[in-house]
Amino acid sequence: EALYLDSYGYVLKPVNPTELRDCILKISGKIQEKHSIERDKSRLTALLDENMPVIVENFLKGILYGMNKNSNDIWEKILFLKLPLKQGKFFLTLVEIDDYDEVTGKMSVENRQILSIRVNEKINFSLKDEKYCVITKMDDSHFLIIFNIPEGKTDTFFNNAYHEASERIVESFANSDLSVSAAVSGVCSGIEDISILLEQCWYILRFKYSLGKAKVIYQGDIPSATSIPDIDVKMIQKEI
Repeated sequence: EALYLDSYGYVLKPVNPTELRDCILKISGKIQEKHSIERDKSRLTALLDENMPVIVENFLKGILYGMNKNSNDIWEKILFLKLPLKQGKFFLTLVEIDDYDEVTGKMSVENRQILSIRVNEKINFSLKDEKYCVITKMDDSHFLIIFNIPEGKTDTFFNNAYHEASERIVESFANSDLSVSAAVSGVCSGIEDISILLEQCWYILRFKYSLGKAKVIYQGDIPSATSIPDIDVKMIQKEI
């Protein structure tokens, strides 16, 4: 009956002192191990929370560069990471700091990082009222927004709202010492396919030198942007 009550074991009478001592040491060892596991779990949970921004960034880049194509795994992690994304349609806006090398040519590493943070904060502020979007930094001069149109929502309404948001980002730099350009991709219906949209955005940005800087360039403005370039530069870079 005692064993069914979750006891650790038993010692028969008459009790042998050595046997009793060994039994108690065994039990205390198990209790200490249990407490140690609980302490480790609390410590590791705190460490996980502390590193969450990096985990989110790595997760998003894994999707954007096509390293994770498992839809179920992606949505499980989106739920775990509490990202504001739902099943539905997606498109991307890639923001680039214009003339970055020229602007930062004489800057220290610290000042380049400060500049990058400043741009990131300005983009976040421009999108503060948008519910279904995620922002991630691609590198010091590029920032990506994943826009989401949840199932059951009106495509036209969200498209217009998100396009206005992209325009708002570019306009927010109009009176500053910096200018940015933005490339807006087409739409895909599976989050595992947004790596194709990222390729579109990189391709679209090439045309800012002929269409002009400090503006939003849409996928529809560049007919050939609907297909992936023959030379997948980003994939080659990733492989290297």
